[in-house]
Amino acid sequence: MGETLASQFLFRKKLKILARNYRTKLGEVDILAQDGQTLVAVEVKTKTSNLLGSPLEMITPAKQKKLILLANELSVACKTNNVRIDVIAIIAVPNEAPRISYYKGAVEFNG
Repeated sequence: MGETLASQFLFRKKLKILARNYRTKLGEVDILAQDGQTLVAVEVKTKTSNLLGSPLEMITPAKQKKLILLANELSVACKTNNVRIDVIAIIAVPNEAPRISYYKGAVEFNG
């Protein structure tokens, strides 16, 4: 559900969705999108509450390192240095409208 909400959100922000659950040798990119000339790897984190921390807090240093490795792999495969890592955090409480937070360039990557 989270990736569907995130894809719809990105579409409304005028990003072109290239793939969902894009698999590489190193792992998976939740959403691969294009923002103008920029290739965007989007990590989606969905929770039903903030009780045990926000979805953004789920992006640990180890997860950031993995996202950077994935972005580097994408950069090489697509022959571009113009890659960005974004995060979409979603709080989806039953019977309420989901709250979506978008963090553009959330993980620093200099490909």
